[in-house]
Amino acid sequence: MVGKSPASPTKLRPVKQAARFVREPPQSFIECGGSLFSVGFVAMGTLLASVLPLAIGAAISPTILAAQLLLLSNKSDPLKKSAAALVGSGLVLILYTAIPLALGAGSSSSSSPSTVDGIVKLLFAVLLLGLGVRAALGSGSGSKKQKRKPAEGPGLVRSFEFGAVMMLINFTTLALYFPAIHEVAASPENSSDKFVVILIVFLITMIPAYVPLLATIALGEHARRVLAKFNLFLTSHQQGLKVGICFLFAAYLGVSGLKILFQ
Repeated sequence: MVGKSPASPTKLRPVKQAARFVREPPQSFIECGGSLFSVGFVAMGTLLASVLPLAIGAAISPTILAAQLLLLSNKSDPLKKSAAALVGSGLVLILYTAIPLALGAGSSSSSSPSTVDGIVKLLFAVLLLGLGVRAALGSGSGSKKQKRKPAEGPGLVRSFEFGAVMMLINFTTLALYFPAIHEVAASPENSSDKFVVILIVFLITMIPAYVPLLATIALGEHARRVLAKFNLFLTSHQQGLKVGICFLFAAYLGVSGLKILFQ
């Protein structure tokens, strides 16, 4: 019987080298990979930091919070109704996200902000200024709408519609959310970084819609009492908060837009 000839050292050498590379990768390879990761992480963090103020401003929404507390106070299926409203408002915000994404995608290849970015910021600065003046004059408070009971009987479909409508008429939130998403879409970062930042901005903006529901599931009646007190504070100071947010972010977007146009 003829035995198999042993593999030659020449054939084994590449295998041994590969195994050694896996066990003990070169320091230069580790440093290169680490530097690429750190550069990407820093770039994403910088992008997130630039839109985080707008996301936080968009999340300060007595309208959505009051709507959720109203549904959670219902005697029949309050959690299901709140969840339906959450889906409705979230769906509206997801569909709304497509608009600034489409507008910003055209200028994402540039390494610096384009004229379109500056114009978008100025337009929404003017819009926020108008909303601030309107709120200061005492019109359009929307408090009467919030006192209306949206869901009777089964109520899930109407709760869904109620959540969607509350997001649609939440003009201050939408006016802050739009330029934030547009800035992310127009940035030169890669698609995965943009997706992560957009997801974070979306989740921050939706805080008034899902935190009351999650808190009620976790803490029950105690959460309802705490949230009701917080909502009472927000609604009693709603006009001042809205005026302050609108004027503050109108100035923020106005300065940012002018810097881009005249840089």
